[in-house]
Amino acid sequence: MPKIKITNDYQLPQELVNLVEADAYDRGESQASATDLLKPSRMFALQQIHKDELQVDVSEALRGQYGTAWHEKIERYVSSDSIVEKRMYAVFGDWVLSGKPDLLQFNDKTLVDWKTAGVSSYLNKEKEEFRDWEIQLNIYKFLWEENHPEHPVEHMKVVVFLIDFAPSRRESSLDYPHVPVLEVIPTMWSHEQIREWISNQIDKHQAAIKTLPLCTDEERWHRGDKWATIKPGGSRATRVFASEFEASDFAQKKGLDIQHRPGVSLRCRYWCEVSQFCDQHKSQEENQNAKF
Repeated sequence: MPKIKITNDYQLPQELVNLVEADAYDRGESQASATDLLKPSRMFALQQIHKDELQVDVSEALRGQYGTAWHEKIERYVSSDSIVEKRMYAVFGDWVLSGKPDLLQFNDKTLVDWKTAGVSSYLNKEKEEFRDWEIQLNIYKFLWEENHPEHPVEHMKVVVFLIDFAPSRRESSLDYPHVPVLEVIPTMWSHEQIREWISNQIDKHQAAIKTLPLCTDEERWHRGDKWATIKPGGSRATRVFASEFEASDFAQKKGLDIQHRPGVSLRCRYWCEVSQFCDQHKSQEENQNAKF
């Protein structure tokens, strides 16, 4: 895949531009990587169609550097009987799939993936986002076992580093994590289950290049309109409702004001590098603006 052009619209220091440009992603000699399969088929297809036009501003690309820095630091201290970031391949028809797990620990046959997240982002993740982590690790498990059937994976875990963890918040919120590092244990799939999922996803991606499908609400990480009730003159919500009627009824009984919070498709607006080429996204943004 061609290197994405890096822009610098906000005139950030050249050192940051150099950092981002040096961190080019490479999926090796394959048509798709594990992370490619997790993308909506429409997104993947648009990336292939517009591969020579893709660009991202350094201000956006810097988000990924937190994870890269953690990875590079931790890799220095893994045990000697571990394999770190080894890219592996498997053939599916006329496509080659690749993946590069963060760590495979031989001593306990554990596959490990390291991730970074903000506390709020982690606490508010929807189940489909955790599901992506589960699928990603199972793809890595499949690739490892295809290449090393004599060493099957017995355990998997995601280690999450909370980059904005604040110890003082532990006392003010019951939901706030007690430590800045958390472990998520995903469900392990059978070899045949993940083979079937991969095969189906490759079929969808191949078809999408010929005929673009629409992204679903789930794929777009769509969050519907919300109505918050707040104290007069305040800014923090006392409750948040998915229905304007329910919010109005509650506010009237409690003497509160109502604040409308428009819905948004988070992936499309903030996390999709091909949104500028997507008619579905443009149409939905226009409809949203027309409503308000």
